Amino acid sequence: MKKYLVALLMLFGLSHCTMASYWNDGGTHDVITTIDRNCSIRGVTTVNLYDTGIVTGGLGVFDWGTINIYGGVIYDGLSAVQNGKINIYSGVVTPFLFAFDYTNTQIHGGTIGAITFEGNTTCTISNAHVQDDVYLSLYSDTKVHGGIFDGEFYIYDKACCVFEGSEFYINNQEVYDGSHANDFQLTETTLRLDGIKYHCWTGALTGVLADGSALDTTFYLYDYYGHGYGDLSFSVIPEPATLSLFGIGILAVFRRKNIGN
Repeated sequence: MKKYLVALLMLFGLSHCTMASYWNDGGTHDVITTIDRNCSIRGVTTVNLYDTGIVTGGLGVFDWGTINIYGGVIYDGLSAVQNGKINIYSGVVTPFLFAFDYTNTQIHGGTIGAITFEGNTTCTISNAHVQDDVYLSLYSDTKVHGGIFDGEFYIYDKACCVFEGSEFYINNQEVYDGSHANDFQLTETTLRLDGIKYHCWTGALTGVLADGSALDTTFYLYDYYGHGYGDLSFSVIPEPATLSLFGIGILAVFRRKNIGN
């Protein structure tokens, strides 16, 4: 929760600080050098961050702005709000990525610190190295297709998270396609956040994500703001061997029909 407050303060600062770089002309801008201050992207403006680009402050995306990160480093956090759009292909975002209020985030690679998605945001994580915890809340919708996750998943207040892959197990219970975490036997516990205890369901989650990355993490489902518990579900992709057997079975059926004719 402290990371959440820090992100909000950063967004407020980017909106009001005079010592910041602003892009708000509807054009496209490339960052290939070092910017020693906070940065703000607004309107239908697009900013591309490349390998040699460095932002030593924080970067905020507002009001339909877009940031495409192809490389480089953001040292003091990346935040998006009010329909901002984030696309990450490579590079480093530290110490956090925060998206709020109808934003869209697509993560295809890179190294990222903590992640927070909140407030009707949508996100797809196809590949990345996430070095800290992932917080999903307030009706956010996240799909995890691939990546390496060093931290844990905190899913609360009607947030939805879907893991795509195979060989998923929750507390050593095999997961099937279309199932939800609450279909299985979970561990009931309390979670202490900012000095307050919350009722929580938790489980150990392992599996192989759709990109082939191994998954070994812990998840927590709880109600923080009073909107309801988070939801964790699974899209199980058949393994190649299973698909091959399925194909052989179909061929056998067609052969029988041809012989009968």
